[in-house]
Amino acid sequence: MVFSITLLALGLVGIVGGVLIVRQRDGGSPLPGVAITVLGAVAAALGIALLALPELPA
Repeated sequence: MVFSITLLALGLVGIVGGVLIVRQRDGGSPLPGVAITVLGAVAAALGIALLALPELPA
């Protein structure tokens, strides 16, 4: 349970951080921010799945 909550929190931090990186990159490539946002979304989705399905071992 603690692992899934931690994963969810870190995923949300990754999403917010990635969006902030994309917004700050004026002339450069937004690819690093997009990659961080996608990884954060995957982590958050996994955290939600672990919380929603208690039969999965966490």
